[in-house]
Amino acid sequence: NLVSYFAGANEANQTIEGTVPFVQAFHLPFHEHGGHHHRKHGRDGDPPHHRRHRQHDYVFALYIPRDLQGKAPKPSNGTNVRLVKTSEYSVAVRSFSGFPKPWKVLRELRSLWRALEDSESDIRFHREVRYGE
Repeated sequence: NLVSYFAGANEANQTIEGTVPFVQAFHLPFHEHGGHHHRKHGRDGDPPHHRRHRQHDYVFALYIPRDLQGKAPKPSNGTNVRLVKTSEYSVAVRSFSGFPKPWKVLRELRSLWRALEDSESDIRFHREVRYGE
């Protein structure tokens, strides 16, 4: 559906140039405070224990090209494509090779959490894992 949207399955029948990086996000089910995991939790880098369990969410997204931001055509009816406006944000990145199997993603995520917790800044991060090109 997303590829179709960029290929013209939108209200303007407009072909939209693809973008990089793309986003693949996994929303991990763990306890959070105010939508964010704070670095003061768990010095071992593990996420806090689950307070509630929800299904893992998976999102694949492409950014709208700069010239269409704020005026992108709406997706055609009947698709599960939606346009989402986000605020500017910063990201922490840890690169690794190979296919991102769940156990590997979690291992790398723990390493990233440890690095963030060991940093001197007051870092807060959202509970999702993203990878892309």
